[in-house]
Amino acid sequence: MSFQIFTALALFAFVSCVTPGPNTMMLLSSGTSYGFARTVPHMLGICFGLVVMMILAGAGLINLFVLFPFAYTVLKVAGIS
Repeated sequence: MSFQIFTALALFAFVSCVTPGPNTMMLLSSGTSYGFARTVPHMLGICFGLVVMMILAGAGLINLFVLFPFAYTVLKVAGIS
């Protein structure tokens, strides 16, 4: 992986973690409704999901979509529902 790609991925991960977004709002709601202890698994799931997304992006998932454009269409449709 080139330094430029790594830097872009690291910056994306940082911005995703520090800016309020849907995950932050879900954690806020979960924390106020159920307390910190019951929200920790939710928080760990979000962190794990971000790591998985970064690994897949870094591993060249886009190359798979270039080879099989239908897979990208399926992923887009599945992501809507």
